[in-house]
Amino acid sequence: NEQRQLRKLCFFNWEALAKDAVGQNLIPDDIFVSRSKIPGKDEFDAIKTSGDGNCLYHSAFLILVGNEDLHLLSRLLTAIELFLHGSYYARHPKFLSGMKSPSADVPEDIMFTLCLSDTEMKMWESTKCREDAIKREAATGCRVSKWSVMVHLMALTNVIGRSIFSAFPKDCSKTRPFFHDEIIPRECSFHADPAVILWSRDGSPNTHPAG
Repeated sequence: NEQRQLRKLCFFNWEALAKDAVGQNLIPDDIFVSRSKIPGKDEFDAIKTSGDGNCLYHSAFLILVGNEDLHLLSRLLTAIELFLHGSYYARHPKFLSGMKSPSADVPEDIMFTLCLSDTEMKMWESTKCREDAIKREAATGCRVSKWSVMVHLMALTNVIGRSIFSAFPKDCSKTRPFFHDEIIPRECSFHADPAVILWSRDGSPNTHPAG
C-alpha cells in the first residue's frame, strides 16, 4: 500500500534544494540526534518549504523525495494514523519521558494541551477525554492548509517509518525540552537516521512545526 511505499523512500541530493536563510538562523545548537556523527548546529542546512499551512507535510515529502508534490497524501495518512490509534497518542510515550525532563514541573495535562490546536484545546478543557481530543485533531488535520501541531508530528513518524527530531528554536520556556527531542515511531523505524524538522516562528512557535 501507499504507506509501505512511503517508508522505503529517502532523498539524498540535499544540495539541489533551495535553502532557507531565515530558517538557518533559527536552527538551535543543541540538536543531538542519536546517530549523528557531528552533533550540533553546523551539520544542518535549513531547506525551504512553502509556508502555506502545509509545512509539516511539505517537509515530510522533501525528506522522502525532494519535492512537495504529494504532501496531501502524508496529511491524509497522518490523520488516519491518529484516528485509528487515538488511545496510543493520547498516552504517547513522550508524555511519560517528558516527566523526567526539565519540563517535569509542568503538569502532564498541560503538556497534552500544548500538543493540540487551539480549537481542540478548548474542547479538551471541557470534556477531559484525551482520546476524543486526538480523534478530533485527526479530523481537523484533514483540512488543507490547516497548521499542524505536535500530535500530527508524532503520528507522522509512523507514516514515514522513521524517527523525527523535533528541532525547536532556542527560548527560555520550561516546555522547550518536551518539544525539542527525538520522536520515535509507534512501530519500528525503517531508517537508521532520524529526519530533522525545524519548528517555524510563524504564529505560535508552540503549535507549528515546519520545514
